[in-house]
Amino acid sequence: MDDRTPLPSVDETLSRALATCHQALADHQAGLLSDEELRRALLRGGLVQRPDVALLLDLESGRWQRYDGITISECPAPVRKTDVARWKQVVRSLQPSEAGE
Repeated sequence: MDDRTPLPSVDETLSRALATCHQALADHQAGLLSDEELRRALLRGGLVQRPDVALLLDLESGRWQRYDGITISECPAPVRKTDVARWKQVVRSLQPSEAGE
């Protein structure tokens, strides 16, 4: 008999990951997380490892990427456009400005 607990579905796992990223952004905007703490929280939330693939949330594009050990491809998981706009704004604020700008 197999006692292992079944893995949550990919959709459920990605929903949890998005919730983690949302909370990290809200905490950062409330001043509870520094920029570096936000980066670490987004890395933890936006990297989902499954037995056969890793899923990465690209905040700049607002899309999930699927890595199977050989190739990276787009994962057709839904992300709300309003979330993408907010993420892009935060991501841009975290990127170091180039010299001369």
